[in-house]
Amino acid sequence: MARANIGKAIGTAISCGASLKRMFPFFVVNLIYLVTIAAFFDAAATFLKDAASGEFVKIFAFLPNLAMVAIVFIIMFFVSLFLQAGLVDNARNYWNKKEVKFGKSLKTVRPMYISLVGASILVVVISLILNIVSLIGWLLSLVASWFFIVVTQSVILSKKNAVSALEDSYNVFMKNKWQTFAFWLVLVVLSVVFSVLAFVPVLLAALPALAAASTIGFIAAFKANFSLFIIGGIVSSFFLAFVTTFSESAKTFYYMQVKKR
Repeated sequence: MARANIGKAIGTAISCGASLKRMFPFFVVNLIYLVTIAAFFDAAATFLKDAASGEFVKIFAFLPNLAMVAIVFIIMFFVSLFLQAGLVDNARNYWNKKEVKFGKSLKTVRPMYISLVGASILVVVISLILNIVSLIGWLLSLVASWFFIVVTQSVILSKKNAVSALEDSYNVFMKNKWQTFAFWLVLVVLSVVFSVLAFVPVLLAALPALAAASTIGFIAAFKANFSLFIIGGIVSSFFLAFVTTFSESAKTFYYMQVKKR
């Protein structure tokens, strides 16, 4: 396998990920998450109020909200996975100096989607099993993230099936250990920095609620500043969309270099 220019992969990913056409689908997904979480917390505030007043019959009305959150998150997991697959194909074209519509990329990756779902489920299952190991489970799971860093890219760019994609990603790491680790480290650091910056609007929106919580209580302060949370959440959702497009684009460019594609 060839060596990769990590700086070029990261730099190109920033410009590629900042494209509105690539960010918009993930922004919509983030908004759906936001609305779901906001509705859940609003219901939770009512739940806590009823629990405090001893109205236990009303507490059961909260249970459907838990089911709603679970259903929405599961659906959006599969939707996000499909969008990430489209992003990988779109980023490949960007790397090759081509600009194609995001919708076209989604059509291109449709035949590989089932393999991607299978590979993603395998990665999740492996991580969960490793986390069970006492004391060092978290470390084993971390190492596994190095092995499977380019599973999505393997499915979409090399058209691997679920099992072969895990093997291919593992081989990418084993044949470029220090380079892949360095790439992973840079990617994680930048993604964390971008994510923290993305959450600044939400944190700013929370300040009035935190200031009022000491006088009127947390639940009342939350409800009184609910609109500010929503506005801050919308802004943060937009910037978090960039974190996703940047991260997947960077992994795509790294994979294309080591695989000479």
